[in-house]
Formats: sequence, C-alpha cells, structure tokens
Amino acid sequence: MIDHAAIIKDVTYKPGWELVVFFPKSAPTTPHLHLGMRVPDKNTGARQKTVAAFPIPAPGNKQDFLDWVLRKIIWMETHEAKEMFKYQGKIHAEPWHQDPAKRKSP
Repeated sequence: MIDHAAIIKDVTYKPGWELVVFFPKSAPTTPHLHLGMRVPDKNTGARQKTVAAFPIPAPGNKQDFLDWVLRKIIWMETHEAKEMFKYQGKIHAEPWHQDPAKRKSP
C-alpha cells in the first residue's frame, strides 16, 4: 500500500493551494484528498476559500496517484473557469448546470 500522505507532502501547485490527505470521521478507513484554494467569488469578486474532498481510489502506484491528483486539480480549475468566464456580464457555462440546455446564456 502506498503512503498517500507522504507523497502529497512533496506535491506543490499554485501559491495558496492546500493539498492534504485525511481520513474523515464518516469513512475512517478511506483516505481522502482535500483540495483548497482562495478564489474570487463569482458574484462579488471578494476572495473566498473553496474546498473539495475526494475519496482516494483503490491502491495503485505513486504515478497513478499523482496522475489522479492532477486530474482533480484540473477539475477544480475547470469549475472555477466556468464560474468566472462571462459574456456581457453573465456566466456563460455555469458549472452547476452541465446540461447545455440549462446554461445561462446571454
């Protein structure tokens, strides 16, 4: 079994990002990845902390884990891009509405 926490300690990304492996009380035997970052609020522009937690998939090797972590970072960055990308002041592709028919279009 790989030591996810030891690996994640050597991972860096952007300033202000947090990457931590933890075991939640609700699933004490399942490691989770905590990703946190400070981003502007989509409505006010004020800086806010955004966090997400993901259960780490079944054991693999270090490379598999690092690839998975990168995919989660890209997922969060894509989500933020969708919230901040606006046309005529309106969000073009609201990330909470993935169905194109439900997009808030100008």
